[in-house]
Amino acid sequence: MSAVEHEMIEDPIQENYPVDDELSPREGDCLSATAIREILSCRWENIDVRCFHIVDSTNSEARRLLSVENKTYLVAASAQKAGRGRRGRSFYSPGDGCGLYFSLAVPWAYEAMPTQVTTMTAVAVCRALETLYDMTPHVKWVNDIFLHGRKVGGILTESWIRLETQSIEALIVGVGINLTPPKDGYPQAIADIAGTLTDGLSDPSAQQINPNELCAVIVDMLGAIIDGLPDLSYMDDYRQRCFILGKKVLLDDGRVVIPSTVTDDGALVVEDNGRYEKLSTGEIKSIRLDI
Repeated sequence: MSAVEHEMIEDPIQENYPVDDELSPREGDCLSATAIREILSCRWENIDVRCFHIVDSTNSEARRLLSVENKTYLVAASAQKAGRGRRGRSFYSPGDGCGLYFSLAVPWAYEAMPTQVTTMTAVAVCRALETLYDMTPHVKWVNDIFLHGRKVGGILTESWIRLETQSIEALIVGVGINLTPPKDGYPQAIADIAGTLTDGLSDPSAQQINPNELCAVIVDMLGAIIDGLPDLSYMDDYRQRCFILGKKVLLDDGRVVIPSTVTDDGALVVEDNGRYEKLSTGEIKSIRLDI
């Protein structure tokens, strides 16, 4: 996880990309801080919600805000110029209302580590989609959300570390969700795997995805899990939704293994030539249907 330098940074995003707080909550296709706050439960009564048409990265904007004051922020955007995923990869974040991108920054005093927060958020996203749209999403360890065999969302959790003590002061969890197909389609590199939430609607013409409602319900679902700590029963839900368990998969180190379970701390238990191993890092490249 990446440490953050503690320096006072002026907020260029406020100047270059307008905040959407003036938008009416009735404009369901537009992000609105007012609309999100109205839906959030009282658990988040002190949260600072910021909505933008476009930012470089919602996680980066959350870092800048934390450098000024360490409190709870929710940063949401309709597009990102430099969205990123795990291991420094870019995260395709076009505009035109086809995606929802947000980061929740929370001062952290719990024993749960960033990997566990990623699993919490994955469960929260799945529960929100199930509750709002009667969808049945699944998880690919550790941070990808799938619907009907296609990736519709990703999660990136980062630590905010105080340099003086090297202690975690806050965690930033970023979520990106594909709502509708981009006007020009997805780039060739991800066209075969990327999907959207509208693919999962029984009648897309009659049911719309309200990004304000979706963002607020995900955050509420995550808040409920956090409030239940140290209870880790949410991991049962994660394991049930993790569709790679029991299948032969290709790891990024070239090995073909069979994941058997995910531990409560988010590690993947795999079988490799009769031996069991816990993986805290790594990535599933593909499911080996050819073996």
